[in-house]
Amino acid sequence: MRLTQASARALLAANADPNADALVKAVAGEFETSEGRGLAQDGVRAAISGSKTPADIVSKALDSLKAASTLLDAKGGPDAAPFKTWLAGVAKSVAEAAPEGGFLGFGGTQVSETEKATVAHIAAALGVPAPAV
Repeated sequence: MRLTQASARALLAANADPNADALVKAVAGEFETSEGRGLAQDGVRAAISGSKTPADIVSKALDSLKAASTLLDAKGGPDAAPFKTWLAGVAKSVAEAAPEGGFLGFGGTQVSETEKATVAHIAAALGVPAPAV
């Protein structure tokens, strides 16, 4: 639940930020509609269809991010880099959303090594520097 809330907060923040890149604002705005959210969910399902293991899902998701990065580089113009950096930032926000381990919210670590690696893999797939987590 916290992870979903973190991604939703990142979308709302981008849409409300007067300095946000135009493409970021447009995409964030699409997520405000049920149709936009549905299209995104359908895209994720299509991207990971046929996956048999969690590793397959990760591999297919990263491949989709690489393809999106390539498309953004070819067609996104000056919006490509800010958009890819924003996506990596959303991954960071999600990773930081809930501590790992501990008990009843006490102890544990804010961001696990696995989450740090995932954020780094996402940034690498997008071709941007990994945000510090």
